[in-house]
Amino acid sequence: MPSMMWACQDVSLRFQQSFLTREVEHLDDSVLLLPQQVFILTGLSLGMLKERMRTRPPQPPHPMPRERAHTAIWYSLGEIRRFLRERAENAEIDRMIAMKRWSFSTWVSTAKPDEEWPITLVGPHRKPVDFFAALRGEVPTTLSDRSKWMTLGEYMTALKQAIAAIESEELA
Repeated sequence: MPSMMWACQDVSLRFQQSFLTREVEHLDDSVLLLPQQVFILTGLSLGMLKERMRTRPPQPPHPMPRERAHTAIWYSLGEIRRFLRERAENAEIDRMIAMKRWSFSTWVSTAKPDEEWPITLVGPHRKPVDFFAALRGEVPTTLSDRSKWMTLGEYMTALKQAIAAIESEELA
């Protein structure tokens, strides 16, 4: 269950995105905005915008190139739309990760068949193991081992196949 903070951020981002779309959808991407206008649309303070420009590499949203030093800073509406879209996508990814605070064993025990978890397929029999266990070095891996998201059903099928291959090799 997402925390109240996540729920509020999600509602705020959806409101902000829908408001921006409704109020400026008819405007061209080339419309120029001052930092104060960018603050209203993004919630990034003027100080945050300056700091994002100073970092190397600069962080979005990126201002338009200046013609001369010490002239006004402008942002294109297209850049702000792109930034907000990307931020909304990242927020959705963060929300999904926050909801999956459970462990691998909890996932195996309680997940629905279509719920996914990152899995690493190790060894010659491609035995599926917890991606994070492999990442921590708890399971030996090689460069040929591959990782992917698997549903619980796919994981169980891959585990059965790996066990069958291991057992048949032991009997030989």
